[in-house]
Amino acid sequence: MIQATEAQTIIRTDLNELEPLERWHRGRVVLLGDAAHAMTPNLGQGACQAIEDAVTLGQCLQAVEGVDAALDLYEKKRVERVGQVVADSRRFGEVAHNEVSPPCLLSGEPFQDLFRGLYMEPLERIVRQV
Repeated sequence: MIQATEAQTIIRTDLNELEPLERWHRGRVVLLGDAAHAMTPNLGQGACQAIEDAVTLGQCLQAVEGVDAALDLYEKKRVERVGQVVADSRRFGEVAHNEVSPPCLLSGEPFQDLFRGLYMEPLERIVRQV
């Protein structure tokens, strides 16, 4: 199908993730979602992580006195979890988009542990932490 499609009608969009930022806030301006931690879409977690950011930010604003302290706490609570999701999404994509060993080739018995480690464990880890 791709070879039969005229080249000028194919839209290509590169997948990018954001390098980890030093800070997610300055003064009373705070980043969340893709602005703070853009990731590849391989696990479908971009919007989910933005929602978690918003909920956590709201909780932090209620939990501590002062906006600066709340923003520091928000960042502290989210950096590790989001970093893990970003890394899991990247690894998932590296395997899923590998032309040498696409996921369909990983279905045989010798590959069950590999499949579990690369696909299922990252997804289970995300669900457990919600």
